[in-house]
Amino acid sequence: MKRNKLLLTAVGVVIIITMAIFVGNPLAIETAKQCAIATIKSHEGISPETLHIKKGDCVAWMNRTRADDVKITFKEGKRCQDMTESAVGFKKDWKNCCVTDYLAPGRTSSLLFDQAGTFNYEVEFRPSSTQRFGTIIVE
Repeated sequence: MKRNKLLLTAVGVVIIITMAIFVGNPLAIETAKQCAIATIKSHEGISPETLHIKKGDCVAWMNRTRADDVKITFKEGKRCQDMTESAVGFKKDWKNCCVTDYLAPGRTSSLLFDQAGTFNYEVEFRPSSTQRFGTIIVE
């Protein structure tokens, strides 16, 4: 009996959290036309390094390293903040446009680009402190 009650409570919490995410951020569901994938591979870098997408598309970054945590940073400040939406796994701050926490192997983050432009980003590997660079071109 206790187990069923605990399971029911857990399912309810998941439903409430899911609804809060989608109701609080409807762009995540309705606006993205397509989501391109940028794969972060060990120290080989990012595949593809330059990604061409259309306005309204999103990009999902996947950490496919074996042991490195990775951090993705867009450093274009307010311009980038004004041209992106629906950041999942990114946080916006006053200095950089969008920054992730360190993503463990297998983790992902995504960002929707709702304006045309070129956006450069940096991927930092931890613990090795190696850096790789990528570009998103929104047409």
